[in-house]
Amino acid sequence: MMIVLFLYFGFLLPYLVGRAWNRVFSWRKSYIGVTSAHGIGLIVLFAIFYVVSFVPLSRGMAVSELAHWMSLLGYGIGVVCLVFLNRKLWQDAHITKVAWPVIVLAIIALICSVLFLRPDSMDVTGEMVRRMVDSNVFYGVTPYTGEAWLGTNHSPVEAIYGIGAVLMGIDPLVYLHRLTPVALLIAYFGVYLEIGTILFGEEKRARDTFLVIVIGMYGLEVFRDGPLLINVLCNPWNGQTLLGSMILPLSFVMAYQWLRTMRWQCYLSAGCLLVAAQLCYGDGAIMVAFLWAVAIIVAFALKRMARRKAA
Repeated sequence: MMIVLFLYFGFLLPYLVGRAWNRVFSWRKSYIGVTSAHGIGLIVLFAIFYVVSFVPLSRGMAVSELAHWMSLLGYGIGVVCLVFLNRKLWQDAHITKVAWPVIVLAIIALICSVLFLRPDSMDVTGEMVRRMVDSNVFYGVTPYTGEAWLGTNHSPVEAIYGIGAVLMGIDPLVYLHRLTPVALLIAYFGVYLEIGTILFGEEKRARDTFLVIVIGMYGLEVFRDGPLLINVLCNPWNGQTLLGSMILPLSFVMAYQWLRTMRWQCYLSAGCLLVAAQLCYGDGAIMVAFLWAVAIIVAFALKRMARRKAA
């Protein structure tokens, strides 16, 4: 039963949400790949979770009770997506062709992250989740410092892992360190695959080279004490890592695409990214908004320079 729940909430549900989101709000007409749909769907689910759970978290609802309601919501979202996609679910699905060396490198990174690498000493997510599940409340103190902590004061992303551990009935640290990296690292890969598609289009060699560089860069962080923002293989679950290595890069390249299309779907996608960023980090929405402001200024400056040269 645990495996079935993990496959549904970790893979099938994000994929269904990603496919449905792409069909309604996509900036491009081409079909999204399976891996990219999983990554985009996970970000959308983060945003939904933050909106739905903010009030219960603030009022100190029990972890087990919120887990029950979140599971029902997850099943409901899955059914709605299935009905919405209908025959298009598998008919339009495709796997984006990626070079075999890239796939092998990604699999090696995944295996190392799950089986061999240890969390960074700066990461206290595991201890927070363990205390959360043991006490059955989202209130507590920050491990190692003793400061008062409430999920919504900083980032309620830890609540997702607490709920997952309760639903599957396993040790919180086992769930966090052994199961979540599988789903999250595939989501990271899917997001960067989407970024590569935005940047390079149909140039497969350039996109594959980009993916190799990204995986290699994150692999090098294992051998040094790098910041949590980019320590993906050791701390894929950390809120700072999710923000800095998944949401911010995707936000930046999408800002470029939005400035080119200016479609109404772009604003809905922007709102989703803002909420997901706020889930992962206390000032996440501000950081994403600042990044977009910089992207807009740069875009208009480049456009103005191009007009001057043309004149």
